[in-house]
Amino acid sequence: VGSTLSGGEYTLKCFQGSYIWGGALEELTITCGNQGKWLSRPECINPLFLQEVRQLERVKFWIFVGMSLLCVVCAALAAGLTLGLVSIDPFKLRIIQSSSLNDCASNEERRRLRHDQKNAKRIFPVVHD
Repeated sequence: VGSTLSGGEYTLKCFQGSYIWGGALEELTITCGNQGKWLSRPECINPLFLQEVRQLERVKFWIFVGMSLLCVVCAALAAGLTLGLVSIDPFKLRIIQSSSLNDCASNEERRRLRHDQKNAKRIFPVVHD
């Protein structure tokens, strides 16, 4: 409450639990300077609010660190999968697809060949081009 005219006074009242910055006052009356400008700009500061803001900043920092690490891991995963896909030779896939189950010595080898043929059939259209 107050006036901003030259020589006028202004009273700053802080909410309960808040104090004027730089001191422990809850209320301050200042006088407007001769040029119609305030010589200082006092503010109300709430220590509990500042503590909550600091905690929130810490949480945000760790969230940002976690998100950054997630982005790096996803980029590495995408690069590795791309490199693995590019390194597959289409000729080897054709050999696996055209192999006969009769060439296998055991049931385990036959099972493995069927599995490899199924995978080769799936990935061949992607690698072929």
